[in-house]
Amino acid sequence: MPYLLPAMLLIVLEQMMVGFSLTTQLVLLAVAMATTGIPHGALDYLIFRQQEQSAGRKYSLFRFLCYYLGLMAFYALFWWINPGLSLLLFLLIASWHFADNDFSALPLHHKADNLIRVAFGGWLLLVLIFGHTSEILVYLQQIVGTQNFLLRFAQWYRPYEAAVFWMGLPGWILMLWMRLRWQGLVFRQFQSIITLMFLLFLCRQLPLIVGFAVYFAIWHSLQSFRSIWLYLRSNNKLFRSVRQLVVPGLPFVLGAFFGLILFFFWSSAAPDALTPLWIFLSLITLPHGLLMHEVFVQGTKKKQAS
Repeated sequence: MPYLLPAMLLIVLEQMMVGFSLTTQLVLLAVAMATTGIPHGALDYLIFRQQEQSAGRKYSLFRFLCYYLGLMAFYALFWWINPGLSLLLFLLIASWHFADNDFSALPLHHKADNLIRVAFGGWLLLVLIFGHTSEILVYLQQIVGTQNFLLRFAQWYRPYEAAVFWMGLPGWILMLWMRLRWQGLVFRQFQSIITLMFLLFLCRQLPLIVGFAVYFAIWHSLQSFRSIWLYLRSNNKLFRSVRQLVVPGLPFVLGAFFGLILFFFWSSAAPDALTPLWIFLSLITLPHGLLMHEVFVQGTKKKQAS
């Protein structure tokens, strides 16, 4: 219920305001990024440090920045060369990363379960992003222009968005229940699937930006915090409190906050303010998703061994 309450309140608030303005949506997105989005991403350097130490290498902040900023610069160059393929790559990376995260607490650790993750990530992408086709068409035109395969796909998909959600919702619940039942159902783990499905239903009732912000801040980021905490604590006895996890990342959090504030004031005067935002999110998703995937892989190996 705590996961669902913010989305319910936002739905009521939107009805009272007769819709959210673009400025209000950007403010809500900024709040989501500031509360959990940026802080969970600011822990990437701790993951990198743990991976370096596990590989027998001495941690170097300079090496981390080269890795992180290097991947972002390479992806930015790709955006400049081919925006359409860059956006498709972002959507694929995001869907895989979200599915990785959403299933991190479930006992789905066989190689065949990777197919479940791929399929669920695709469905999640269709529901969370392309499930708002009237809005996504506008954003796609701003980002990649009018002659693009993603734009044509969104136009083709528009009549089917409701059917994909309502057919997929009971289908995923039944399939995951059967999969978990076969491995030994734990009610708490299956309960998380039900909560996620209800949250996605609520996100569909909100505008694209707000629905994405709710999923990203309320579900994805909090689940990521849990995975990072378990990963660091299992590999390093120094991490025994939340303070030990959060305080070292404050410089990265403050730097990201400063950049977010600058972006908000700069983009408020731009006619296509969301274009640089989506591109910026894609740039940081690439290194973050790669680091987090290693966290999920190690968690899966420990579940297999137990």
